[in-house]
Amino acid sequence: MSLTSLQSAADPAPHKRPRRKGLLGMVIASRRGAFGAVVITAIALIAIFAPCLAPYDPTRIDYLAIAKAPSAAHLLGTDEVGRDILSRLIFGARVSVVVVVSSIGGAMILGSAIGLIAGYSRGLLDDLAMRIVDSILAFPTLVLALLVIALIGPGLTNAIIAMIVVYTPSFARLVRGETLTLRNRDYVSAAMMGGARPAQILIREILPNLAGNTLVFASLLASTALITESALSFIGLGVQPPVPSWGYMISAGMQYWSAWWISFYPGLAIFIAVLGFNFLGDALRDALDPTLEAGR
Repeated sequence: MSLTSLQSAADPAPHKRPRRKGLLGMVIASRRGAFGAVVITAIALIAIFAPCLAPYDPTRIDYLAIAKAPSAAHLLGTDEVGRDILSRLIFGARVSVVVVVSSIGGAMILGSAIGLIAGYSRGLLDDLAMRIVDSILAFPTLVLALLVIALIGPGLTNAIIAMIVVYTPSFARLVRGETLTLRNRDYVSAAMMGGARPAQILIREILPNLAGNTLVFASLLASTALITESALSFIGLGVQPPVPSWGYMISAGMQYWSAWWISFYPGLAIFIAVLGFNFLGDALRDALDPTLEAGR
């Protein structure tokens, strides 16, 4: 009997092993992940194509259409000075996307750099960096953001800077803890014995192995960033009029209880966006969790 025959007898029905789903496939395989992906993608597309989608100029004032209820002319009604709410919601999505991406992206880059250096070097530098991080984390998020805004002034750019300051310590603490664990792994020791420089070890060996957890944390923190930006705009310290912002639109509508649509639709937009970020973050966490691999 030939070797091929023996192999056929041992495995009479050979088949290819199923390939692991890609990360995107695992995320959207769950209902929560699919919902989150659809919501965030829709918001991003609305922000990109806002000038094409908005039926009116979001800053156009019409004193003949003040606080008009939803109608064929204005699908979501108008606000306290006659501006189309749908158009302002669409352009407000652009503001929200810019703030969330810029603040979380900046905080992730800066915090990851601090955490990597502190966790790898340890010693005095690690102690000093973590004491500063702990001091910042002792402040409530919104209170610290208000403090920074009070020092540098209101506005879109300053709101982004304030939120970077607020969220950088959280990323630094997370990455530092991961780095302390990864620096003792065998492949890191092998790289050290091979003569790799600390910068090469951090970038090539440690950073790729903590990128997953950092990405999950960023997706979960995005919803908090959106709420913080909305809160700053609500009290007049974030995006300044006439630039549309969902938080400011809610604040303006609070003065007109009979015109419920002025604040209801921006609040609904924030609720859906936060839900999308949270669901997407949960699905991404599950997809990157090795302990759940057996159940997939």
